Amino acid sequence: MKTYSVILICILCVTACSYSEPSSISFTDIEGNVQTLFAHSKKAQSGSIDLDTNGKYEFELATPLAIPENTSLLIEYTLVGTKPLSIGDEVQCVISFVEGARFMLPLDFAYLGIDKTPEHIAYAIPASGKTIQTISLQCAVQAKNKTGAALHITNMLLAERTFGYRMSEERLSLSPFVYQDERDGKRVIIIDPPPEYAPAGSLNLQLENVSARAAFTTSGKRYEYMQDNQHINKSITIPECIINRKPYPILFEGVAGAFYLLPAPERQFPADPIPADPGIILSAPQSAWRDERYEVYCWDIFPSILIFDTADYLVQDRMLKRLAFFAEKKGFRGKIVSDADMEGQHGWNAHDYRAETLAAFFNAAHKINFPLSVEERELETILLANGILHQDDATALYEGGGGAIISISREIAPIELRQRLMVHECYHGIFFLDEEFRAFSEQRLAKLDRQAKIFLQSYLDYSAYDTQDKYLYVNEFMAYILQQPAGAAAEYFGKYWPQKLENHEWRFRALPKKDERTENWPILAEAFDREANAFSAYVQKRWGLSAGRLWRIKPRY
Repeated sequence: MKTYSVILICILCVTACSYSEPSSISFTDIEGNVQTLFAHSKKAQSGSIDLDTNGKYEFELATPLAIPENTSLLIEYTLVGTKPLSIGDEVQCVISFVEGARFMLPLDFAYLGIDKTPEHIAYAIPASGKTIQTISLQCAVQAKNKTGAALHITNMLLAERTFGYRMSEERLSLSPFVYQDERDGKRVIIIDPPPEYAPAGSLNLQLENVSARAAFTTSGKRYEYMQDNQHINKSITIPECIINRKPYPILFEGVAGAFYLLPAPERQFPADPIPADPGIILSAPQSAWRDERYEVYCWDIFPSILIFDTADYLVQDRMLKRLAFFAEKKGFRGKIVSDADMEGQHGWNAHDYRAETLAAFFNAAHKINFPLSVEERELETILLANGILHQDDATALYEGGGGAIISISREIAPIELRQRLMVHECYHGIFFLDEEFRAFSEQRLAKLDRQAKIFLQSYLDYSAYDTQDKYLYVNEFMAYILQQPAGAAAEYFGKYWPQKLENHEWRFRALPKKDERTENWPILAEAFDREANAFSAYVQKRWGLSAGRLWRIKPRY
C-alpha cells in the first residue's frame, strides 16, 4: 500500500502582495459583505488544490481586513477524486497563521467516528484579533502514485466562533479541539479548546439528533439524557448557567448529529428568561444566577411557562405569598391581603399560577393602589415583557396573554423533595396550557373510586386548598398523582397521606378501612396506583414524560 503525506499551509499576514485576477473563491466578512479575493496564479484562481503535486496557492484581499474577537475563519471545501486517505496512507494538512499558530486541516474524519467522507466540509479556525490581507496555501506531497485527488475550496468567510461538530447527510461543520477518545471504557467526544482560543463570554452547548442513551460532562458534573426513541427532541440547548467559566473539557457519550459550543444571546435580567430543561434548573449553580435573590427561566419545550428559582423562602414569599392567598387560600381567595394579615401564616413551598389569575391579581392590586413589594413589581414587569400579561390601552387593565409561572426555592431540602416539587409545579404549568390534558384529568377524577374521592377532598381541604374551586381541585389531583414515579403511588396515597388524617380529631372519618397488619389503606393504594399508571401513560404518549419525571437532562449528584 502506498504512503504519501500532504501538507497544506495557510498563512494570513499583513504583507501586501500584487494580484493577478479575481479568484473563484468567495470571501465574506463578519458583517456579511462579500470581498473580492484575488488569485496570484491560474492554479489559485480555480480554488482547486492538487493533492498529487507540490504547489503554492496565494490570494490577496484588496485591502487589509481586521478580524473581530470571538471570530473564526470558516474554510468551506470538498474532497474530489480518489479519497486522499485509505489504509496505509498518511496525509497531513496544516493551516498556519501568523505568530506560529498551526491547525490540522482534516481530510479524514475517523477521529470523530465518521467513516464516510462528507460531500461538503466547513472547518472553523479560531482567528480573532488579527489583520489579514494575504492568504497563502502551500501543498507538499509525498506519494509514489498519482491518485487524482484534489481539495476544492469554495468559500472563506468569517463567522462567530464555535467549537465542536455538526453533521448532516451532505455537510460536516467542525472545528479544531474536538476529538474522540475513550474514558472509563466508553467512547466519548471531547471539546477542549486551550485558554487562548476558548470563546469569551456566555456560551450554550447545542446537542442535536441525540441517541436515547447519552450523557455529557462539564465542570466536573455528569448529566444524563433521558428520552425514549419516540420522543427524541431534535435540539437541546444546555444554557450558560451550566456552561460556566470553567467548563472544559466537555465530554459527550452517545450518538449525536451535533455537539458544539456557540455564543449565548445577551439576556437582560429580569425580563429575559433563560431557556432551560427543568433538570438543568435544579442543578444550575447559584453563582451563575444574574441576581443573588432569584433566577428566572422558561421551560425549553414549553417556553410560555416561566420557572422562578429563589434563593430562599423569604424571597419567594416577597414575590408570591400574597398572590397565593389571592389565588388559592381558603377564606382569602380574590382578596389583596396586607403583610400584617399574612404574618405567621404559611404560603406555599412552591407555586403555580396561570395568566388569567395573574391578570386578576394585578388588576385588583392596582384598583386599590396597593403598595406592592419590589419583587411583586418585578414579577409584573417580567409577565408583561414575556406576553403572559397584556394591558388594554383603553382601560389600562391587564388581560391574560397565555402561559403560566411556577416557582421553587433553593431552601427546599432534601434534593429529592426539591425534584418532586419541581415535577408537581411543572405539571401544573402544562395543565394551564393544554385543554386536552385538562379534559383527561377531569375524566380521571370523575371515575375515581368513591371512597378515594372522599379522602382526596378531605385531604386537600386539610391542606388549605379551596376544594369548591373545581378547576383548582382537578389541577391538584393531577399534580399530586404525577409528582412521584407511578410505582410509588400506592405507598404515598395508601399510607403516607392517610396517616396525616388518621389522628385528626374528625378528618379520620374520611378514611376507608385500614389493614392493621400492613398498616396501610388498600382501597386508597389500589385506586391511586391505578390513576398514577393511567396519568403516566398519558403524558408519556403525549410528550415523552412520565410520573415523577419531566426533564430530559438529569444531573448525577
